[in-house]
Amino acid sequence: MFSARLTPVKFMFEHLGRVAVSIDKSGPTNLVDRIMDLGIDNMAIEMRELEDMETDDYTVLEVNFLL
Repeated sequence: MFSARLTPVKFMFEHLGRVAVSIDKSGPTNLVDRIMDLGIDNMAIEMRELEDMETDDYTVLEVNFLL
């Protein structure tokens, strides 16, 4: 018979929040810049355009936050 003890490892992980925004390319030209500015103002840790999800009509922007 084996004996095991679970060790708390919560401290080893970060809690992240993620927001993905689909932006219509026919909308305002500076909308991506405005969303990135909002992310910077609200302590975003990473922002990127998801090129693999981009279409002719939409750009997808992902913003990650530390909770």
